[in-house]
Amino acid sequence: MRAIQTRGKVSEDRKLTVDLPADIQPGDHRVVVVIDESQMDDLAAVAQTGGAFDWLHDEPDLYNDEDGERV
Repeated sequence: MRAIQTRGKVSEDRKLTVDLPADIQPGDHRVVVVIDESQMDDLAAVAQTGGAFDWLHDEPDLYNDEDGERV
């Protein structure tokens, strides 16, 4: 058994379509579906507050507002 995270689309007739990796063989498979009803804005908030990017706070600032050319 393996877990695959991918995006899916549910049509008006309630059919689910997903893209799978090429190494998944055609045929019958047991599938578990988790519907994440959070909005993309919610996902951005999770990314900002979830801690996965906390290491960026320790990175040195390489550039400042005076670097580069004005646009």
